Amino acid sequence: MNCLDLFSQQFLSTIQQYSHIFIFGGGISGQWLTYQLRETNKLYSIIDNDIKKKGIDFDGIHVITVDQIKDIEKDILSSSLLINTISDIQETWEQGQSFSFKEQIALGCYLNDDLIYSSRTWANENDNYGSGKFTAHSLECAKYAHTAYFDKSGIFMRSLDLMVTERCSLKCTDCSNLMQYYKKPVNEDVSSLISDLNLLLSNIDHLFELRLIGGEPFVHNEIYQIIDICTNYRQISKISLYSNSTVKLDISKLKSLGAKSEKLYFSITDYGQMSRNLKENKQILDRLNIPYRSHEPEYWTDSGTIVYRNNTHDELVELFDECCGKNLLTLSESKLYRCPFAANLDRLRAIEDNSQNYLSLDAFDSASLNSYLNDISYLPACNNCKGRSYDSDQIVPAIQTRKPLEYSVLV
Repeated sequence: MNCLDLFSQQFLSTIQQYSHIFIFGGGISGQWLTYQLRETNKLYSIIDNDIKKKGIDFDGIHVITVDQIKDIEKDILSSSLLINTISDIQETWEQGQSFSFKEQIALGCYLNDDLIYSSRTWANENDNYGSGKFTAHSLECAKYAHTAYFDKSGIFMRSLDLMVTERCSLKCTDCSNLMQYYKKPVNEDVSSLISDLNLLLSNIDHLFELRLIGGEPFVHNEIYQIIDICTNYRQISKISLYSNSTVKLDISKLKSLGAKSEKLYFSITDYGQMSRNLKENKQILDRLNIPYRSHEPEYWTDSGTIVYRNNTHDELVELFDECCGKNLLTLSESKLYRCPFAANLDRLRAIEDNSQNYLSLDAFDSASLNSYLNDISYLPACNNCKGRSYDSDQIVPAIQTRKPLEYSVLV
């Protein structure tokens, strides 16, 4: 469904000024916008930091990497419009400004409810992402993230991982959340989880997406209670469940959520025969009209290995700067971490405690949060990580181990 006429006159008049338009971001929002603008004959390229998307074609428009921008004629760049569609705009806005386009605008600042709702039809017609609501979810996230970035009148958090369990129904040797190292994994106590979440939410204005993760969240025997409690928070827009579909969903407990299930989104990794309940779980979600995205393992890299690298200061800064996971905020044991790798290193006691790796909820306020999210150049835990850059080599996903892997305490 093309819905260009649903955009504001301000957006339409802006794009009419340019003979060429570039889209920054080849994700769901960028693909949706490409479809909407395809008939204007103004689209030149989609730009993405992830080199694994290089050369992919969306509606006849090719994805190029940031490095390829230099090959475009300067006269074209200096007279073109760049539309930023990336939800993590705090990472990419200044980057976009450095590309020498005449103007950069943020898609989310021009999205309205009609556009977001209409995206469901587009996704369903194009058989994208398992559910049209998942596309609407991505656009809504861009809307909130982009407006909050420029408004700055409150504290907005795009996404937060709440670690509900160390247990997993699989034992992948290269899990980036380090589940392969837990010898006696446990479920988190519900009251402790909620206490931490209450404290964090009391200090921010809006959390768009709360991601319940592990491990496999559905091995937690109280996961449906956790889901029910989390859907009650007015500050949280969406609750995302990350699952491997090894565990059958309880349709009666999901159904009992009623209207609150409107907040739920599922991201399901399809591990083939290991995801033994995939077909039935998708049928349950379809029946309850709960949106989901089902996909095969994507872009696995060697980022689940605990090492000690003894990097220099400059090497650590570069490692952190290039990391694609440095804004996967994780709440664990009353601490807020920039990434799940650092959180699990601490949980495993694989490194000495260092308060620079996290923000303790005991000392939590808006100033310390802003500093932790925006002012640091790396974490001490980065010295124990191989890195997670967009150009990291891919590895075979989901290789299983029977026994937990060994590691040494690193200092």
